[in-house]
Amino acid sequence: DSAIQIDDGVRIRFNDCVFHAMGGYAIHVRKGSSNNRIDHDNFYDLGGGAVRVGEDTLPQDEAARVSGNVIEDNEIHSIGVVYPSAVAVWVGQSSGNSIAHNHMHDMPYSAISVGWTWGYGPAAADHNIIEYNSIHDVGTVLSDLGGIYLLGRQSGTVVRNNVIHDVSCFSY
Repeated sequence: DSAIQIDDGVRIRFNDCVFHAMGGYAIHVRKGSSNNRIDHDNFYDLGGGAVRVGEDTLPQDEAARVSGNVIEDNEIHSIGVVYPSAVAVWVGQSSGNSIAHNHMHDMPYSAISVGWTWGYGPAAADHNIIEYNSIHDVGTVLSDLGGIYLLGRQSGTVVRNNVIHDVSCFSY
């Protein structure tokens, strides 16, 4: 599902890289991975999204938790070319991550999505920080979307100082 998949990765850094013309997501930080950095990179013309962090299921044990990753100062645009429901930065069941100072634009769906628990059920997405992102020209293909989309209970998560404009939807 991604060009790069990281399992059990600790303190891996992607810096000043270009991710271009890929069929799915560029990077997926998966089970047991923590304290990785994805910064000052350029993601564009992607079939899917730029970065996925965590999984859509709860971690089975503490060793499988995904936490403490940083996605910062990236340029992300023209994504979802093949899969219009792709998200620029998707964080599932993962905690303590930072998504900051990114410029995200020109995408058919949400720029940032955090959490993957419907309603008030158990969740592992908590204490994430989403701040100082510039998000614009999002939407037009789907309708249930947002510049920043949060799902489920997320204790300790902070969303602050983001600038979001020109968000559209298909039908409502």
